[in-house]
Amino acid sequence: MKKPLVNSSDASRGAGLSRLSRVKSRMGKQYRKNRNYDTGAGQHKYVTTLSPWVSLRLLYEQEIINAALSAHKFCDAEKFIQEVFWRTYWKGWLEMRPMVWREFTRQRDAALADFRDDTEYLMAISGNTNIECFNEWVIDLKETGYLHNHARMWFASIWIFTLRLPWVLGADFFLQNLLDGDAASNTLSWRWVAGIQTPGKIYLARAENINKFTDGRHKPVGKLVSKGFAIDDSASFNAEPLQLMNKSLRGRRTLLIVTDNDLGIDTSYKTFGEIVGVVGLDTVQFRSPKGASQNVSNFVTSAVLNTIEEFSKKKSIPARFLSPNNWTLITDFARQLGAETCVALRTPIGPTRDVLGNINTFLKLSRTEFVEHTRIWDQVSWPHATKGYFKFKGVIPKVLSSLEQNL
Repeated sequence: MKKPLVNSSDASRGAGLSRLSRVKSRMGKQYRKNRNYDTGAGQHKYVTTLSPWVSLRLLYEQEIINAALSAHKFCDAEKFIQEVFWRTYWKGWLEMRPMVWREFTRQRDAALADFRDDTEYLMAISGNTNIECFNEWVIDLKETGYLHNHARMWFASIWIFTLRLPWVLGADFFLQNLLDGDAASNTLSWRWVAGIQTPGKIYLARAENINKFTDGRHKPVGKLVSKGFAIDDSASFNAEPLQLMNKSLRGRRTLLIVTDNDLGIDTSYKTFGEIVGVVGLDTVQFRSPKGASQNVSNFVTSAVLNTIEEFSKKKSIPARFLSPNNWTLITDFARQLGAETCVALRTPIGPTRDVLGNINTFLKLSRTEFVEHTRIWDQVSWPHATKGYFKFKGVIPKVLSSLEQNL
């Protein structure tokens, strides 16, 4: 068994900050030159592997960029900064097109039923294909919870074009097993490889490219297709306007709901009125109809628990840790504390937002107000995710300048 990238003892902001201080030297020229090299599980010396903390917002995008700029000139760290913004771009793009997520879940659920006993699918997810590098990546994913970004692209391409399996099943497999699993980044990246996100433009994995960027560890000559094919997906979704204004909660007694999409409550709670209690909501098993891996569940659940326990001690308020199925306990807790409003940091489109939507419906029936607050980072960045990333990255300096004025 390979060692997980992180475990439950790493599931805290303190552990993330410690990691950040150790890897900021990698964010400059070295990253720009070597970021595409996958040196193997446990040997990722050219990338930071901060993504498990970033995906839960135990580390903030702005402080990671600040760390990069504290160690490198902007021109040297620019490529790293652009990569930090990729996740933000994907979230903003999907936030304006929620029906893309709805269509993904519809196709995923249908494919899971259709392929439940499919031999090729079962061989792929167990790492028993005739493609050795793919099999190793399956093992790495399951046992460590992490794959280098380049390996993720190769994996997705092989899954779609060589193994000819539905892309939605591959995206679902990633969400089950990635410690940094993120609905927007994951779904839209798989769509991009498949040629759906950018219609007609596929990403095709090639043996010589894999050989080069794995330093000769893998060379699947004769194992991969040399030509891809178009995915039949004619659905088109227009961008919807973003609702980014935050409601004032001054003077209101509030119950804070914390989800694994944003655990960075220590920098945002001052806008949440008078917080009289905190609830940690465990939604990790909703990432997929098949749940989440033990590695992912241990890390994410521990992170939520640690966050609400620390905040409870800091504010001297009671805390509860709940599964989403115990919705009635939220309203009971709110009434017990005399809270007029439940408040949460805005949860982007994805499985946790689906859960919160159901909870919001229940809270309305019980006449309890539910309010979400959007972070300044998202308010400033998301509106620029209207088209492709090339256009988005052109406004990054402007976005950073605006954030400096508002943060």
